[in-house]
Amino acid sequence: MICVTTEELGQDIVKTYKNIDKNKLRITPNGVDIDLFYPMETPKKNQIIYAGNIGHAQDLEDVILAMKKVNEHFDLKFLIVGDGDIKRDLEKVARDNNLMDFVEFPGLISREKIPKMYSESLMGVAPLKKLKTLEYAVPTKAYEYMACGIPFVGCGEGEIRKLAERSGCGMIAENSPDAIADIILYLLNNPEKQIEMGKKGRDFVEKYYSRKQIASDLKSVLECIEFEKPNPIMSDGINYARSQ
Repeated sequence: MICVTTEELGQDIVKTYKNIDKNKLRITPNGVDIDLFYPMETPKKNQIIYAGNIGHAQDLEDVILAMKKVNEHFDLKFLIVGDGDIKRDLEKVARDNNLMDFVEFPGLISREKIPKMYSESLMGVAPLKKLKTLEYAVPTKAYEYMACGIPFVGCGEGEIRKLAERSGCGMIAENSPDAIADIILYLLNNPEKQIEMGKKGRDFVEKYYSRKQIASDLKSVLECIEFEKPNPIMSDGINYARSQ
């Protein structure tokens, strides 16, 4: 059995390594702790949020630049929580474009405080760069946004787009400030849509991405492999897991 975190990653492994039987693949997503991340009863603030690694895979620069257009219509702040290789570069982008009134860098925040910050926010952002190597990725923060009942605005292709479409909780923008701003503005202009998408997201992660349930399912499959004789019909991999 080979465990992969996403469908795209599994397909890529099968294409790359021709001797691997695709039936031996099992999708075991990272998921989210739905007991830690949940919709809190807290007043909403005029803010959107990103929390996590501030690195090269994320298209945060375009989101920062999108804030200029957004704030022509709404008084909205963008929180970029965390640290990483390009944090200083992004701070410079915000300064150089006179956007420091609209973009905030709170730094590292304890994990226990993040769910409240999500719940206070109108939406989260999960902006992956449009690279082939990132098509297999789903930022864990996307699951966290959903668990906290807020919609997400994403960028990129592959798994992030599939998650947005299947859950009904996300919208995917092209990697440009204008495109990102347009989706943010659409959601800001449709608060009922925000609420609807947030509820769908919470329901979706409860059903498919609860980390506790994922771990329990994987444990059951591993125990069956170790202690039971292989079933000739449902022997291993995804098919075997689905029979449990």
